[in-house]
Amino acid sequence: MKHICYLIIVLFLLNANKGYSQDLSGVTILVNPGHGGFDSDDRNIPFGKFKPGDQNGFWESQSNFDKGIQLRELLENVGATVVMSRLSNNPTVYKTDEAGNIVTDEDGDPIIIYTDDTPLTQIVRMANEAEADYMLSIHSNAGVTNYVLQLYAGVDPGDTHVYPTATPFSDRSREISTVIAKNLYENEVNSWASEYTVRGDKTFGRTVMGWSNGYGVLRGLTVPGCISEGSMHDYIPETRRLMNMEYKWLEAWHFYKSFCEIFNAGTIPTGNIAGSVHDSRNKDMGSHVKIRNSKDELLALNNAVVTVNPGNLTYTTDDIDNGVFVFKQLAPGKYTVNVAADQYFDKTYELEVKAGETSYLDARLDMQRLTPPEVINYSPQVGEDEVVECNTKIIFEFNWDVDVESAIAAFSITPEVKGSIVFEDSQHRMIFSPDKPYEISTLYTVKLDKSLKHPGELSMENDFSFQFFTNNRNQLELLGCYPTPGMEYVNYGTSAPFEFRFDNKLNSTLARDAVKIYDSKGEEISKVPRSIKVNSVSAPYGSLAFTLSGGLIENETYRVVIDRNMVDVNGIDIVEPMDYTFKAVDIRVTDRTVGMDMEATGAFTYSSENSVEVASASTSRNTSKVLFGAASCLLKYTFAADEANGVVAYQTTAGFPVDATRAIGMHILGDLTGNEVWLQLSSADGDVQELKLTDLTFCDWSFVEVSLDALPAGKTYTFTGLKIRQKERPLTNTGTIYIDNVLVYDNTLTSITSETVSTFSFSYIAETNEVVANSEEIVCMKLYSLSGKLLRYVDTSRMSLGGLPKGICIMEAGFSSGGTVSQKIFVGN
Repeated sequence: MKHICYLIIVLFLLNANKGYSQDLSGVTILVNPGHGGFDSDDRNIPFGKFKPGDQNGFWESQSNFDKGIQLRELLENVGATVVMSRLSNNPTVYKTDEAGNIVTDEDGDPIIIYTDDTPLTQIVRMANEAEADYMLSIHSNAGVTNYVLQLYAGVDPGDTHVYPTATPFSDRSREISTVIAKNLYENEVNSWASEYTVRGDKTFGRTVMGWSNGYGVLRGLTVPGCISEGSMHDYIPETRRLMNMEYKWLEAWHFYKSFCEIFNAGTIPTGNIAGSVHDSRNKDMGSHVKIRNSKDELLALNNAVVTVNPGNLTYTTDDIDNGVFVFKQLAPGKYTVNVAADQYFDKTYELEVKAGETSYLDARLDMQRLTPPEVINYSPQVGEDEVVECNTKIIFEFNWDVDVESAIAAFSITPEVKGSIVFEDSQHRMIFSPDKPYEISTLYTVKLDKSLKHPGELSMENDFSFQFFTNNRNQLELLGCYPTPGMEYVNYGTSAPFEFRFDNKLNSTLARDAVKIYDSKGEEISKVPRSIKVNSVSAPYGSLAFTLSGGLIENETYRVVIDRNMVDVNGIDIVEPMDYTFKAVDIRVTDRTVGMDMEATGAFTYSSENSVEVASASTSRNTSKVLFGAASCLLKYTFAADEANGVVAYQTTAGFPVDATRAIGMHILGDLTGNEVWLQLSSADGDVQELKLTDLTFCDWSFVEVSLDALPAGKTYTFTGLKIRQKERPLTNTGTIYIDNVLVYDNTLTSITSETVSTFSFSYIAETNEVVANSEEIVCMKLYSLSGKLLRYVDTSRMSLGGLPKGICIMEAGFSSGGTVSQKIFVGN
């Protein structure tokens, strides 16, 4: 008998608490479910099985309407007066003729017979005429993030802008909107990307949307009101949730709770239990955006059964991949919640329901894994006579999601290779990526030890192993570049070129950003978009060429960084990133005798009889690429084959006399082929001497020189031509160079001009054959060739020139402050 009485009392209490102790009598709320009628002004989000236009899928008008109708019921149950801006969500009906064509009015607009998309001005008028205590326009927002946005009828605090339409209840609207935002944000079934935002519609419209007078549905309100963007319907996990009627009820309940707080209606006597059910480990593999580290990344469980006791209440999650469950208006107290799903282990939770609150449960179930893990696929899988690329990733696919820690411990590769392991497809896929390419032509053995297990604590029954043999190429090779590492000085200018050549065609997408140029302040300099050319050299080779916005500034130091995104079409990268600096200078030499300028036509002519393995060659006067005067001389050539030993000869009759005491310097715009330039010097008795001048490892103007002390002493020669000798390397068979002023000068004496640079100067001391920097602040001195090679370094302000090669050099002095100053000098005997 005692048991029967106890049961009767409990049931009475549960039923009694279904009643409402709040009272909103005298409070009028206008509820505007935004949009209406599945029309062009609606928001349809196709996803999953729901195609565009499917009225069973997500439409904002329907979602807003469902929330609004459920809010009306909650409010009217406690005595509030509710005015609805629409009472259905039917498609708009247009007037048609006998043929079914839509009839238009005299302005060409379709004639509407029926619509649920109430005009905005009418909604405002309804709220004003009803003298509503609040006008709530229910919406959800666009965008692939997820947060609450409340736009109240008014302006932000501090906004002094004068708007065309007044907002007499801005402060009251902000007060109420803030309460609503706070309560909506408390919904833990949702996943929020950021906290809620409350803004005045006038200020927001002007500063964010570019509008002059706020939002139409709030414009002209003489009562407090807001637009409630309760969540983001473009965010697919939220789209799925908004397809659940109870989830929409929960948003309506938060509106209801807000009005009870605002209008002092008392505490809601009941509470709710709400949450979602997900797999504890397996991910949602959809390509849509998911908030990082949220439950939205996990697989939502359809048809999971949630049971609440006491009461034996049950809820089955729907089949729309949201996992949502809601138990409404429960009596306060402690409850047991059991969650079950097919092929998962049940879980039971203890929750306490409090009056006026929702108790949330993020249920994550463990999948039943009743068989051992095994490899169901792997790569690379190759035949005995096949090879794999040296950057190939090793991939395993398993029948179950595997335990990450045990899988990593079980993996080995012999010979040993350092690398990283990641997991995909909810730990069903394991990927090993080598840090650096495998060794070439090497047999590797890959093994997974049988200790690998899955979360169900079952291990593999047997070890798994396979082998592969690597290709004979494991690195993208740099064939040539400009500026070249070690080339400390390059020519400055607005169109200074950069070019990098490789032994295979480049991945054109990655290559564009694999090279970065920084100024002396460490700021990256952008490339001129139209100047970027990828793979412009002949196949199978690859290249990247570009110029910089603003070019190179004289005396500025630059940094070149090439990272491992420099990858060829096979995925092979440069392996070792490159990082080097150079200084932009004026490479023109103007203080020596010009032995030969290029102003006249025919400065050089092609000599076929002195050439070898040449397909074609020519010379011409050029006026577009010039350093001095009005013209330079263009030399063009094509050898018969790549990587051969061709020689192209050019003759001149405008030469000048020289002997072993002299030096020749030449301004050349190179072609980056790496081919060699040799000078031809002829004597009156028929003796012909050839001296190497430079390698064409540059593609801009450069000054190069050679001492003639290798000539027989006391004998006069005439400069009669030059030859370009082909290197045995790729991309050498065709090229174009330009020549400007050829200089001749005496190299029998060491000399230096005591030029003053910003109150600083160098001096030459003949007695000791030294250069002295005339400043006590100098801490080091460096001597460079014009090609940028460091010839000598001292950590004092004096440098001996003994034993150095003859020619024009750059002397650089370093200050204790970190600054430098440089000057060209000539080093002789």
